[in-house]
Amino acid sequence: MRTRFGAEKTINKYAGLIPIIGIALALVIELALGLRGQDVFNPPHLILGLNIAIVGGVSFIVAYLSGKGYLATGSLTLLLITLSFIAIGIMDVISGWYANFAPNWAVTTAAIGLLLFSVLQIFGSFQASFRSVPIGSEHRKTRLTIACLVVFFLSVILSLLIGLNVFPIFFVNGVGVTLTDQIVYAVVIFLFSLNCALSEALF
Repeated sequence: MRTRFGAEKTINKYAGLIPIIGIALALVIELALGLRGQDVFNPPHLILGLNIAIVGGVSFIVAYLSGKGYLATGSLTLLLITLSFIAIGIMDVISGWYANFAPNWAVTTAAIGLLLFSVLQIFGSFQASFRSVPIGSEHRKTRLTIACLVVFFLSVILSLLIGLNVFPIFFVNGVGVTLTDQIVYAVVIFLFSLNCALSEALF
């Protein structure tokens, strides 16, 4: 029985690599065939619709489930996961809206949203690593509500500041992303890698 469960655990552990390998192969095939974006289907509001349906929809479902888990257990890790998915859901929807008229704002919002998401995720992993004691059950709903509102308004304020050109330029039309965008994504990749390492150590 142990061997069987051990094999199932190994299969489940590496199942997440399937989409990564699939995307990598698709990119290699695209480059090999010389398809570099000359045929693009991008009608108005397509990115906004996709961000609402896919990123926003999935993020808010995960946030809802994590929030229920926090209410049941008091785990700070689940609370931080809830907040991270609220942040990425809101900022990606706003990024999709910006994409219709301001590509730089769209790229900047997506990058800052990922940065906020990765920071909250890494805090959640640290909480899990240190085996933090769950918070008492007497005010969990109030704490969850306040925390979600804080992250909601933080995400909206950051997006508004991007629209006011407070942040450096992340994308230039006809040129591509800037060094600022590359640095932000390098930090995001590092935080995600660290998050994966901590999760691997835990499970």
